[in-house]
Amino acid sequence: MGNPPAPGRLAARHLSSFFTELECVVSRHGYLRTAMSALTLLATAGALGQVLGLTWLRTTVFTLFVALVLLSTAVSFAMNSRLRDRLARVESMLHDYVLEFRSGEPMELAEWHEEILLQSNGDASITRTAVPHAAHEADRKYLTFTTVYYGEKGLTEREKRRVTVTVTHADSTGIGPRAESTHFWTTPTPGHVRHTVFAHLGRTVRAGDSIVAEWNWPGYSRDLMRGRTPETFDVLFEMSVERFSQRVTFRVDPDRRVRIRNLNAPNLKTEPHRDEMVVEFSGESPPQRQRMGFIADLS
Repeated sequence: MGNPPAPGRLAARHLSSFFTELECVVSRHGYLRTAMSALTLLATAGALGQVLGLTWLRTTVFTLFVALVLLSTAVSFAMNSRLRDRLARVESMLHDYVLEFRSGEPMELAEWHEEILLQSNGDASITRTAVPHAAHEADRKYLTFTTVYYGEKGLTEREKRRVTVTVTHADSTGIGPRAESTHFWTTPTPGHVRHTVFAHLGRTVRAGDSIVAEWNWPGYSRDLMRGRTPETFDVLFEMSVERFSQRVTFRVDPDRRVRIRNLNAPNLKTEPHRDEMVVEFSGESPPQRQRMGFIADLS
C-alpha cells in the first residue's frame, strides 16, 4: 500500500476541487444569481438560528456568507480576466492569418481623410474616413486602420481598456450601421504602441460608401500637451489612394506656442487662432509605404 498523501497536499486537492465547482456554478448561473442564492440559503439558516436562540449559528452563517461572496467575486473577476486574455489571443491569431493569407489585391481608395482634435489635457478624438472604390467580388472585404501612440512610457493595460473605437459603414447618404470590427495592440518598437482596427465589410462595397473609424483616446497626446516631448503626426499608405488629407487641431492656452517641423508632408499649412492651432496637409496619389507628416512641439 502506498503512503497516504500529506495533509497539506490533501487540503490543496480539496480546495482545488471546491474552487472548480464554484467556478462552474458562477459560470453557469452568473455572479448575481449565485450571490442571491447563497444569501437566501444562509438567511434561512440564520433565521433558524434566531428562532432557536443559537448565537453561534447566526455568527457562523454571517461569516460563511461574507466568505462565499468574496470568493465568488474573486472567481468571477478571474474568469473575466481569463476570458479577455483568451479573446485577445484569438483575435491576434486571426489577424495574423488574415494578413498572411490575404488573397487578391488590396482595396483601392478614392479618398482618405483624418481629423484629430487634441484637448489641452492631451485627450484626443480621432476620426478617419476611407472612401473605397466599388468592390463586388466574392471575396470578403476588410479595411485596417492603424493609430500609433508615441508616448514616452507606453500604455498600461488599464489605459488600453479606456480607448474606445467605433466603425461605421455608411452609404452615399452618410447614414449607415456600425460595422463589425476587431482590434489588437502591438509594440513594434520601444515607445511606439500600435492600435490596429479591422473593419469587416462583408462581400460588397459600393461606390460612394464610406467607412469611418472614430477613436476616443484619453491621454493620447498627454506628453506633448504638457510640453514634455515632441510628437509625430504622420500617415503611411499600403494601398492605392487618389486623394488624402490630414487635419490636426491643437487646443492650447493662448500663452503656449506650437512649433511645426515638416516631414515630407505635401501642401502643409498652419492656421493659428486665439486658443487653437490647426495644421493640415493633403495631396493626390501618395507613394505607398512612405511616411509623410510633421512633428509638433509645444513650448
